[in-house]
Amino acid sequence: VLNLRSGPDGSVFLIDWYDKNECHHNDPNGHDRANGRIFRISYGDAKALPVDFSKRSTEDLIRMAINRNDWSGRHSRRILQERVQSDSNILKMVAEKFPEQPKDGDVELRQMRWLWTMHNIGFIPADKSQTTANPHEMVRAFAVQFMTEGRIVSPDELDELVRLAQEDKSAVVRLYLAAAAQRLQADYRWKLVEALAQRGEDANDHNIPLMVWYAAEPLAATSPERALKLAENSKLPKLLNFTARRVGALNTADAFAAITRSLGRLSDDAQRLDVLNGLGTALQGQRKAAMPPGWEAVEAKLSTSANPTIRAVVQSLSLTFGSTRALDSLRATLMDKSADAATRKTAFDSLMAAKDAGLPPLLLQLLADAELRGAALRGLALYDDAKTPEAILGIYSSLNDPQKRDARNTLASRAAWAVPMLKAVDEGKIPKGELTADLVAQLRNLNNPDVDALITKVWGVARNSTGDKLKEIEKYRQVFRAGGSQPGDAMRGRLIFAKVCAQCHTLFGSGGHVGPDLTGSNRGDLDYILQNIVDPNAVIPNDYRAWNIETKDNRSLTALIKEQNDRAVTVV
Repeated sequence: VLNLRSGPDGSVFLIDWYDKNECHHNDPNGHDRANGRIFRISYGDAKALPVDFSKRSTEDLIRMAINRNDWSGRHSRRILQERVQSDSNILKMVAEKFPEQPKDGDVELRQMRWLWTMHNIGFIPADKSQTTANPHEMVRAFAVQFMTEGRIVSPDELDELVRLAQEDKSAVVRLYLAAAAQRLQADYRWKLVEALAQRGEDANDHNIPLMVWYAAEPLAATSPERALKLAENSKLPKLLNFTARRVGALNTADAFAAITRSLGRLSDDAQRLDVLNGLGTALQGQRKAAMPPGWEAVEAKLSTSANPTIRAVVQSLSLTFGSTRALDSLRATLMDKSADAATRKTAFDSLMAAKDAGLPPLLLQLLADAELRGAALRGLALYDDAKTPEAILGIYSSLNDPQKRDARNTLASRAAWAVPMLKAVDEGKIPKGELTADLVAQLRNLNNPDVDALITKVWGVARNSTGDKLKEIEKYRQVFRAGGSQPGDAMRGRLIFAKVCAQCHTLFGSGGHVGPDLTGSNRGDLDYILQNIVDPNAVIPNDYRAWNIETKDNRSLTALIKEQNDRAVTVV
């Protein structure tokens, strides 16, 4: 069901629509429009009489604006809003129609619609019994919304909102208060957010903790210290973690110092993890940051925590802050063959993330370590070490296929390393068949004449023009239509897909993630299949465009950009 609307007779109209296409496309004629339906749901044989609301009296319009019929109420409120521009008496007339007594058992609904009408004509009632002190939660909720919608809240009104945040028993009202706080200017939000953050009964609510955070988020930028203290005392989940993350994202010495002081104040491990993880997320992608005052004391204290997660996160953050203590500890763990593989791999990842200047000699040693050889082959690409090509080529013949691929990719990332690799191909030490087309493209991106000459010598040059590809597509189309000497073999096709295509593409949850997921592709369209097999680069979504990246340390990469900001570029 896509939409619901009420009609003048009280019926409900709804539509649904189904299109069998698995993926969206730009052809307006490619959608199945035969499946759309309109439903009308009514009680009995409901009939609507034609009515011209513009000719009805103001009294009739006020009555209909408050009554049970949603359709007539909407139109009546609209016309009253138009009429009040030239007749201010309407304000008084509506104010006098507050539904005091129940009618048909739905006084809350009528009072709510009366409040809507008052809001539509630009008036907020002063009587709190009709608004924020009303016994009905939805009336109080809409009173909160209207007090903060398109107008400046007075100090007295702010006090009333804070009182509701502290005392109101309705989660609905507190949700509306959290939404209202987002419409207040930042310096007006503090007391309201503080009151809402103390309502522990909302900790498991699906929406309220996040809504309170949305209201609190700008406060972290205006006063990090106060925002962190507010979050430390909060009884709502996520608020402390998000606040630490937001303060950390300021990326200033004062912000990091405020977070460090927060860690010094906390004694609860769950809260410490909230702050540590928030800071870690804020620093994600940033290799180095200046160590804030007091961090060494925090590191010394939390590094001995009984909680292993706290120890690990503190160590990771200490690396970012350039802690020699953390570097020495991780190097020792990495080279300790008696440590379990997962612990050593974590140490490796942490040192790589920090781009530890002392890591290259250790990586060369790890080429002889079966557990970490693949990681070491990939890690060496990050460092411009003249010993790398000789060390890798010396063990190349003993590597398995995935390790050989890592070795070739590392050697292809720098011109000074690519030349020895191509000479090894020329000498037969590396089979020519292992120079794949994508690797050759990477090597050409180095723009080095010695590399280009060796590529031409050992691999050659091959290019298809657009015309050639169109002819090839037509050739395969004719072969398909003529039928082959043997029927198609789905199992053999699956094996070819797994060997060739699944390196980059996913189909039904299995495969790589470098290229687009093919599960929802238009595989029943022959032209679509042929174009994407013969000329896969004809249409490339932005998320899968390959970028040629030149780094400051003379590496050349061809990769997909997954994320970039003012501090980091994440590629795959």
